[in-house]
Amino acid sequence: MISRRGFIQAGAAIIAGTVLPFEQVGRALAVPAAPPLEPFVDPLAIPPVKAPVSGTSYALRVEPAAHSYHRDLPATAVYGYDGIYPGPTFVATRGTPITVEVTNGLTAGTHPFHDSFDPTIPFNVDDGSIAVHLHGGETEPASDGNPMDMFLPGASHVYAYGNSQHGTTLWYHDHAFGNTRLNVMAGLAGFYLLVDPAEEAAIAAANPGAGLPAAGSPYLIGLAIQDRDFFANGAVDYPTMPDPGSGHMAWVPEYFANTACVNGKATPYLEVEPRRYRFRVLNGSQARFYKLSLDNGAHFKVLGSDGGYLAAPVDVASLFIAPGERYDVVIDFTDVAIGTRIVMTNDAPAPFPSGTLFTDSRADTVMNVMQFRVTLPYDILVPNPPLPATLTPIAPGVAPAGTPVRSLFLNEQAVIGGPYNDVVERVMLCNREMLYPATEQPQVGATEIWEIANTTGDTHPIHLHLVQFRLLGRQAFKSDPYWTRAMEVPYFPTARPFLTGGPTMMGRTPRPQEAAWKDTVLMHPGEVTRILVRFAPQDATAVPGTNSFAFDPTVTPGYVWHCHILEHEENDMMRPLMPQMAYAGSATTITIHANVKSIRRHHTLSLTGLLTPGQLGDACVVEARRPGQTDWRVLSTRTVSSVTTDRGRWSAKFTPGLHGTYSFRVRFHATADRTGSLSSVVKVRVK
Repeated sequence: MISRRGFIQAGAAIIAGTVLPFEQVGRALAVPAAPPLEPFVDPLAIPPVKAPVSGTSYALRVEPAAHSYHRDLPATAVYGYDGIYPGPTFVATRGTPITVEVTNGLTAGTHPFHDSFDPTIPFNVDDGSIAVHLHGGETEPASDGNPMDMFLPGASHVYAYGNSQHGTTLWYHDHAFGNTRLNVMAGLAGFYLLVDPAEEAAIAAANPGAGLPAAGSPYLIGLAIQDRDFFANGAVDYPTMPDPGSGHMAWVPEYFANTACVNGKATPYLEVEPRRYRFRVLNGSQARFYKLSLDNGAHFKVLGSDGGYLAAPVDVASLFIAPGERYDVVIDFTDVAIGTRIVMTNDAPAPFPSGTLFTDSRADTVMNVMQFRVTLPYDILVPNPPLPATLTPIAPGVAPAGTPVRSLFLNEQAVIGGPYNDVVERVMLCNREMLYPATEQPQVGATEIWEIANTTGDTHPIHLHLVQFRLLGRQAFKSDPYWTRAMEVPYFPTARPFLTGGPTMMGRTPRPQEAAWKDTVLMHPGEVTRILVRFAPQDATAVPGTNSFAFDPTVTPGYVWHCHILEHEENDMMRPLMPQMAYAGSATTITIHANVKSIRRHHTLSLTGLLTPGQLGDACVVEARRPGQTDWRVLSTRTVSSVTTDRGRWSAKFTPGLHGTYSFRVRFHATADRTGSLSSVVKVRVK
């Protein structure tokens, strides 16, 4: 096993006499240098607000369109919701459900990035399939936009959005299995703003004289940031060739471009009045992280994140935002002189944290994102009140005593195989593919701590469907020995014995702006990230086995959790998330049998048994007490040749190496690190 980052560092490809890092080769082989684009010549585009067909019923059509990213670029083919990119902005009210009928108006075989489809990626076929995911939405399974719930050209799907959660910034985007990265790159993304009038009234009542721009105000603007490179004909440059030796036909590990686009325009400008503006900032990029700053030294006031408001505004000099994340911020232009121009820049390396800013040889230390021009006259008829000192009370993210822990990990690997019988790069969750049976099957109403160890060299933005969660903290751990352990056992081991700061998991506390509800969280390399996940609505009391959702979250097609670097998600950093009414790891009976009572040393012993109730994917571990020992030890996969389960039947083979009496038992290893069920003990004499 070799990690992708180690593989990249192991060599370079020589192209036209120039040595390029492996991650740049796919682009360099297929694409000429992008034409120089003058920044700040296009006004920021503001998508229209979506109107209902009638009442609370909406209709949305996905169709091909033409779009120009810059004044000096011709229009190019894109996909658009209602034929525009970004799609129209939905403004919904908490407590008022809506339905959205989405019609697929695409045509198979005509994708703008047809040459980037890759048959080594499951389901990556230019068949025009789509699925609409409301990112961050507390949504029934049939309306979640599960990647497996795709529909083809000519078909329609009705999505029901209950709008029962806190007011916040959501966004909708394509999520078709195998095609997400290309459909989003083609333009399928848009804002969905959820407003809670009662929450806004409570903030106003607690802060007399203060105020915030509301949805629909010209002083509240969505900023969807994506990066793009272009051909001279206006088309977007997306790789059509893989990294050499990756085993893929077109897939690349990440897409990084040198031009920042906001709301579909390359480095646009926005004219503003000398007053406070509120921005809903979305990182809609494929893989690029942003560390946003204002070149006049002004700060951002952060009001909230993915799942709603913070308890109070947080002042930050720079705003770090990962793919899939949203932040609700205020920029104050009140005391800025008329005529001033302020540039919002980015200086986050790509890939984060170990890459460079640009993919070419330029030496710039910042990337221009957009420009604010303080040129509009101040409208004296519209108040410019100070910000509220307090927002929405939110309890500290603290796990109740006894909260079960679910241990998980992120990994990269390169194995021999693929269509070229070469090295195939994989990015995975718990070393499992998306199509492997579900292992994350939490009980509805349960509260769990997820401890996720990142064994890779990149920061990954991990996103959970259905729920909003709280970030508890991060702590460094010893990645290499943990990885060795993870490969030795047939379950997901805890990282606690490998923590560098001791087993308390206190570690680094979240940044102040991360203290709100989250659905996407940064997981840094060499760290274990802890999140508190409640499989219940935000405001409900979580009671295991009690469904407080307004729908049944246990029905098909279920949900997923995944990395929101879109190239990672599709190869193969995504797994099913299948809530159950009964705890999936609650085996009540477990048995063990040996095929013989005595055996000669170095002969193979067969152990078998049953789990009741049992299901595909149940995890068993065999524990042994060797001759002369008093403690039980889990037999590693180096010793146990196989531990398999199939709907409650398990089997293992073991070759003893010592004389004397061995004792064996089997433990059902529940996926949330609970004790699980133990079998009785069988003893076998080794001659």
